[in-house]
Amino acid sequence: MRKYLAVPLLALSLIVSFFSSASLSVKEPRIVLTDKNKKGEFKVYNTSDKTLSFRVSLIEKQMDGKGNIKTVSTSLTSAGDYVRVGPRMGKNIAPKDYQKFRLRAKFSKMPEGEFRSHLLIEPITPPTEETAPGIHLKPTIKYSIPLILRHGQLQANVSINNARVIVNEKNQSVVQFDLLREGERSVYGDVQVFMLQDNKEILLTSINSQAIYTDINSRKFSINLQKKLEKNTQLKILFKENPEFGGDSQAQSILKI
Repeated sequence: MRKYLAVPLLALSLIVSFFSSASLSVKEPRIVLTDKNKKGEFKVYNTSDKTLSFRVSLIEKQMDGKGNIKTVSTSLTSAGDYVRVGPRMGKNIAPKDYQKFRLRAKFSKMPEGEFRSHLLIEPITPPTEETAPGIHLKPTIKYSIPLILRHGQLQANVSINNARVIVNEKNQSVVQFDLLREGERSVYGDVQVFMLQDNKEILLTSINSQAIYTDINSRKFSINLQKKLEKNTQLKILFKENPEFGGDSQAQSILKI
């Protein structure tokens, strides 16, 4: 009979987390190039104690109405034909060092609008052979960064619709709403939920770095407040775009439980 060794889930999570933090690191959450800013760059850091090499490629992803993102083979709004990335490979990056990658948009060949691909960064250093007995976990750590090209005078507006509060099976209040996007570009920002009390706004929770790509016009949100709110409580839902990535649109909704 073949015997299997059980690995505790917590121990497995710790091991995977260790490797995730001990391979490579990229600080930029996204890169936006415009007519006024045609060039960009990002750095890939080797945070391990070994020399590593990295490969950079472009892949396509799409977002659905719940905010889930999946890889697709093709996209009608791919940025791949309108951007140059160099180098495509970072070779023999020393421990604690980094490789700089540069980008340049080719707006002269691009129609007006927003085009998006995702930069995929993955290590290519061949794995070393393990001779010691035991279980050896070596996950391949990859980073995917949205790369957005905006050509022309693109606008976007946001609004909040169908805001409501439900109580889940754990007797906790859950704020649900639809964030609507109109215009020619995507939006990216933070969502905050406040309780309104005695002319004050008390922050209950926030979720940062939320996007609505041009794939969709509406995205559903469901935010667990971890406790049940009392009746007649007033809430304020606020979405505010991050100006660092080219937008200043915002929307809010007031509701009473």
